[in-house]
Amino acid sequence: MTDDRDFASYVAARWPLLVRCLVTVGAPLDAAHRTAEESLSRCHDDWDDRDEWADLEVHVLRELFDRWDRPRDAWWERPMGEAEADALAEVDWSEIEAGLDRMSVPKRQALALREVAGLSPDQVRAVTGVEPGRHNPTLVADLVAALDLLPVDPPRIEAMIAASAHRKGSRRMISLAAVVGLVAIAGVVTLLVLRHEDPAPEESPAEFGPVESVPGFNASPIAWYAGGKLYLPHAQMDVADVREFAQWEEGAVYLDLRGDLVTVTEDGERDLLASLGPDGSFAVDDFDDRVVWIDPSGPELVDYNLETDERRLEVPLDEPARVVFIEGQRAYITSDASFLAVELVGGAVHPAVDRRLPGELDRDGRFVLTREGGGAATSRVRLNDTATGRPVPLDIDEPRHVSAARFAPDGAVIMLVEPPDAEISEIHRCEPPYDECRRIAYYPSGGARSLLAR
Repeated sequence: MTDDRDFASYVAARWPLLVRCLVTVGAPLDAAHRTAEESLSRCHDDWDDRDEWADLEVHVLRELFDRWDRPRDAWWERPMGEAEADALAEVDWSEIEAGLDRMSVPKRQALALREVAGLSPDQVRAVTGVEPGRHNPTLVADLVAALDLLPVDPPRIEAMIAASAHRKGSRRMISLAAVVGLVAIAGVVTLLVLRHEDPAPEESPAEFGPVESVPGFNASPIAWYAGGKLYLPHAQMDVADVREFAQWEEGAVYLDLRGDLVTVTEDGERDLLASLGPDGSFAVDDFDDRVVWIDPSGPELVDYNLETDERRLEVPLDEPARVVFIEGQRAYITSDASFLAVELVGGAVHPAVDRRLPGELDRDGRFVLTREGGGAATSRVRLNDTATGRPVPLDIDEPRHVSAARFAPDGAVIMLVEPPDAEISEIHRCEPPYDECRRIAYYPSGGARSLLAR
């Protein structure tokens, strides 16, 4: 059976970029949606064999452009809708398109692949057969800004899978007698093989071998985790049982449900740092390449250098505690009786003022994000102006549920939005003054609780 969940994860992550690539090479917005849907559905036909493809991104983008290059009489006859015309006019698309029209088809495809899809030069050459080359920076900036504002409808993943299943069914015309014969032969061969093969040993969870990494551009400035898949800045990968995680460079440090603290790179390489148990906690300082955790066997606080894979410091503690955050050269920890600061130079431990807020401040301290209500399924995310004390309404249609929200480095609010009873959830970006939010990515609904990087 085709791995439909993996297919859905890939489509949800790459869908907006595929549609925008087609718009870049000349497809009307409506035709770009339909062509991307058909191309992905065709890729689903052989999704079980994707490990045999030399490069997943190259395979999909080549299929996308090949399908667009076929006869296009149908969309030529369809008039452009008023909403599409208004959207294109709003971003001054006619001026951008004039610059694109002066390029050859391969060069225009190369521009789309490099600047929109985020492919490497080698991948661009594999799809187009031409060198990526240098492009007018003004044209590229205007193009990316315009594409970012064009509305992209959610992918119809179920329709893609259904169309693929229909095609597969029409090809299965083997007679029942032939099937029975093949099954019988396969059974004999299997028995002969099993007699001479030892059972394969199961991999220990503690080995944390590499996981498959699929290159791709992440439209969100904050990494996220949903449905058992980790979405990093330039890659996505299947990682099971993530409880919480933080970004480090282009990879991440995560704590799983067993309490194992693990690093994972954008290439899918993983290393076990420590086993902290079900009550484990950690904090990452990306600037200083450090992760801090508390070893429960001591207990002791450990300051670990992620760049050199060495322990910088080990500080004995009087009682079990949890890491709260790192600020400068101090790690703040909390126990049942106290709130403490640990000096990461020297190891001194002393009482500290608990300055934690019931939420997250933006970089300027002007706005705060809070969560109100009960558990994750019933609480609501609120944005408040700290200067006036008044709430700032976020442009999210009810009854959608915001499962996670964080401030991005540029001050924008990034939210994981889950419409009720929908197959596709969305990532929204709300920029100051937060009076307008827009979708920037999608991911499959269901599965494990979705998370944003700490």
